[in-house]
Amino acid sequence: DREEMGIFVAVGREPPDEGDAEPAIAAMATARGIDRQALGEAGRALYPPLFWDEATYHLPYARAYAEAGGLVVAEYLRYPLWQHHMHMLYAACEILGLGAAGSHLVHYLTYCLFVAVMVRIGQRATGSANLGILGGALLVSDWRLMSFAGMTYVDVAVAAFIAASLLLVSRSGSGEGQGGAGLAGLACGLAIGTKTLGVVAFAALALVLILRSSPKASLGASPKPGRWACLARFAAWALAAGCFWYVRSWWISGDALHPFGGRGDFLWNADDLRRQREELAGLGVGHGWRALLALPWHFVKSTEAFTWRPSPVLML
Repeated sequence: DREEMGIFVAVGREPPDEGDAEPAIAAMATARGIDRQALGEAGRALYPPLFWDEATYHLPYARAYAEAGGLVVAEYLRYPLWQHHMHMLYAACEILGLGAAGSHLVHYLTYCLFVAVMVRIGQRATGSANLGILGGALLVSDWRLMSFAGMTYVDVAVAAFIAASLLLVSRSGSGEGQGGAGLAGLACGLAIGTKTLGVVAFAALALVLILRSSPKASLGASPKPGRWACLARFAAWALAAGCFWYVRSWWISGDALHPFGGRGDFLWNADDLRRQREELAGLGVGHGWRALLALPWHFVKSTEAFTWRPSPVLML
C-alpha cells in the first residue's frame, strides 16, 4: 500500500520487503485504530506520516531544506518550486530534532488557531458569544477537517491564515485598531506563501477592506485612515510576507506558478503539463461554475468523490 510504504520514504529509509514490513504495519494500524476511538481523527497527529502527500513530498521538502541548511531545488520531488512557508516550519522541526512528530504538532496547532479564530468571527458576526462557541463546536465535529489536522498537509494552515486575515480586516474597518489592515495583510501574506489559494483570498479580502473602510471619520471620533491607505497597507504587508516563493520560482524557471503557469519548460515539458491537467480533470465532481453551484448537492449525494461522509458542518 502506498501510504504504508510512505512511512519509510518520509524517514529516508528503503522500504523493506513486503513480508518483513507486514507485522510492523499491522501493529501500527491496530494501535492507530484503538487510539482513534479515544481521540478521534486527531489521533493521526501522534503517529508517523501515513499519508501519500505528506510522506512523498511535504516532509521530504522539509528534510531536504534541513539537510542542506538552506533552500534547494529538490528535482526528484513533486512540484519543487511551490509555496513553502509551512515547510519552513517543518524544516525547523527537523533541525530541532523533533522530526515528523513535531511537524504534525505544528500543523495541528494551526488547526487549533483556525477553530479559535472562527469562534471569534462568529461572535463578531452574530454579537453572541454562545453562537461563536457553537460554531467552533461544529468545526470540531467535522471529522473531515479534523482528519486533515492530523497530517502534515498545508490546507488547514491556509484556512487559519485566511480566517485570521478576515477577522483583522473586520477590525480595521470598524476603528478597533489602526494597524489592523497591516496585520490583516501579514496574515493573508502567510496564506499566499503557503498555497496559491491565498492569492484568491487576497483579492476577496481586499474588496472587503475597501467596502468596510470609510474615507471619513464619524463626528467626534478620531480620524480613520482612508480606504485607499488601508488597502495600500494591506497589500504591502501581504506582498512582503507572501511573494518570495513566486519570485523564486520565476527566477529559477521563468514561471511564477511553475509548472501551472505554462511558461518555460524547467523540469516539466508540454507533455508533462498536459498529462497533469488530464489527471486533475478526472478528480472531484467537475470544474466550472455549474460544478461550483452544484457543490452542496454533491456533498450530500456524491460522497465517493469526497472519500468521507458529509459532516454536520457541510450539511448545515
